[in-house]
Amino acid sequence: MGYFDDIACFRITREFDITPEGLWKAVSTPEEIGTWFLPVSFEPRVGASYAFHSRPPMTGKLGDFQCLSSIRFDSGNGAHWHFAIEPLEDGGTTQMRLTVEDKMTLESVEQFPGGITQIWNPGVTSGWHEILDSLEHHLTGQEAPKVDYSQLCRFYERVLQKIIEDRSP
Repeated sequence: MGYFDDIACFRITREFDITPEGLWKAVSTPEEIGTWFLPVSFEPRVGASYAFHSRPPMTGKLGDFQCLSSIRFDSGNGAHWHFAIEPLEDGGTTQMRLTVEDKMTLESVEQFPGGITQIWNPGVTSGWHEILDSLEHHLTGQEAPKVDYSQLCRFYERVLQKIIEDRSP
């Protein structure tokens, strides 16, 4: 499950049985990203411009690009999507952990029409599960896990309500 670091940052982690090079290629090359996430164009280096071909288009600069480790897509307003890879040693076989950080600025969350419930609606948070399911399918060729999306949305709706009620990080 994903979780919130605070009201401006959602984080989700998934483990894969794949080489570091295989996972890195999937999260750091435009052709690969386009098959499981969104079509995108960029040159693989810090400071390069990127453009996700979505509606509306999402653009910015690569704020981090460390081979086999980390890629971060920074938007112009201080928000970012960060994909971080780390190896896990498990009985002699290497498993890889991918952590995705979807970070807004606190100001943008507070100023967004409708506030936190609109910017972090259950569809967005649950959507990261579907995205990582798509990545798993892309990497393994196996069917993605069956997830009850409506139940997942209800779960995140309760999480968001608790954060709003408590105003807790």
